[in-house]
Amino acid sequence: MSMEKYYSFAGISLAVTAPKGEDFPDDVLAPFRVASAEDPHRFLFQYTQQLTPPEGKLLAKLPDGAVYKAEQGQQRYVHAKEGLWENAAMCCFHRGKDHFVELLQTRFPTGMTAKTLLNACAAEHLLAQAEGFVLHCSLIDIGGSTVVFTAPSGTGKSTQAALWEKHRSARICNGDRACLRLTEGNALAEGIPFSGSSRICESCSLPLSAIVYLTQAPQTRCTRLTGAAAFARVWEGISVNTWDRHDLEAVSHTLEQLLNAVPVYQLDCTPDESAVTALWQCIRK
Repeated sequence: MSMEKYYSFAGISLAVTAPKGEDFPDDVLAPFRVASAEDPHRFLFQYTQQLTPPEGKLLAKLPDGAVYKAEQGQQRYVHAKEGLWENAAMCCFHRGKDHFVELLQTRFPTGMTAKTLLNACAAEHLLAQAEGFVLHCSLIDIGGSTVVFTAPSGTGKSTQAALWEKHRSARICNGDRACLRLTEGNALAEGIPFSGSSRICESCSLPLSAIVYLTQAPQTRCTRLTGAAAFARVWEGISVNTWDRHDLEAVSHTLEQLLNAVPVYQLDCTPDESAVTALWQCIRK
């Protein structure tokens, strides 16, 4: 008998049925598990000895996958070396809120995991259609409001989050990614089940107070960004399917609206308390 599990994050809900009734481990999904879900995206997983070949037009060839046009939706191959569907580990059929996923039996000898679901669910697309987007950032909670630090990898997002935890008793909700979203005109920063190497991954939904773009510098300085400069800095850290025109338009529109409501700062900083003090003074102004 199949068992359905439910998860909810950033305004979307998933109902998941694993192959052969497997009780796959929640792992990073555990904070987002819920007892039930209203009108969820339904994911049905099944094992197969051979993946279904593509029938429609190739939409995107990616380093680790490929996307094809399918009847009433898309057919997406995951873990496909060199973008060749024949090399894929899974094939996902996305039709509105119905998602059927074929898992190549030989590539999943010990069964599916939480990571299998996350690779199959195309979260960037689902969130783009829900007035949100995935941002590479560290997300911190400061007494019920949120600041996100975004920057190229290795710049110091985790370091700045840790400094706020140490000097301002902030709570780190996610060390690698978050969803920024508009709902009823309100800007929110929300936890999602993608934590990278930080392993810090909490379920949260909080008012977004500021977006901070980090650079390393010999002296700390905080400046407000506006207009095209603010858009460009935030866009750097967004995960979006660039081959999908509808996703690009949706995310661009959401970001434009969000920047009307939330300040963006550039923090040129050193990895010490002076960065916390400088940013706090900017935010208070």
